[in-house]
Amino acid sequence: MPRDHQNDSATSLDPVSLSCHGRSGRRWFCVWTHPNREHQAVRELRALGFETYLPLCLSNLRLQRNAMVPLFPRYGFVVLAPDSPWGEILRHAGRTTTGAVAGIIRHAPDRPTPLPPGVIENLIARTSPRGIVDDPGDIAPHSTPHAAQPPEWQNITSLGSSARVRLLCRLFGPDAAQRIVSEDETAHVA
Repeated sequence: MPRDHQNDSATSLDPVSLSCHGRSGRRWFCVWTHPNREHQAVRELRALGFETYLPLCLSNLRLQRNAMVPLFPRYGFVVLAPDSPWGEILRHAGRTTTGAVAGIIRHAPDRPTPLPPGVIENLIARTSPRGIVDDPGDIAPHSTPHAAQPPEWQNITSLGSSARVRLLCRLFGPDAAQRIVSEDETAHVA
């Protein structure tokens, strides 16, 4: 079913259906996209049969005030099982010039790096029906933070986009965070 631009945050916002715990080793992984192509990347991954999540937030930039923007610019999330054809993501990204997915975060060429359990599930639990994490327009109370969630993520939507991306990258280790952020900055310059 085609999705409009505003509803790309999740296939379903039901935290139970998007939880990876106890589902045959399924885990959340992080993909990075070409600049400003996060929504397209999510649609392309869904078309390939992958389950995805693109958390949104309200922009606090003066010119974009209250515009719905990706919580982590240039990053989205995909569920993979141990036997998932994750290489299809990279093959798809490399075979078309219109592909929005630039790659998947991995520590080794043959193995993508999963996110810690519970981090994405917590963001999903805090996501409103509009797809916005900690939506001020959502009158439903948000869930309490999941134990696996880093404490600094509790107020993540109040941070600027660069700080949010740095927090995301820290989940992959300090050296990975430095490498990912520097590669991301290089990609913005190129």
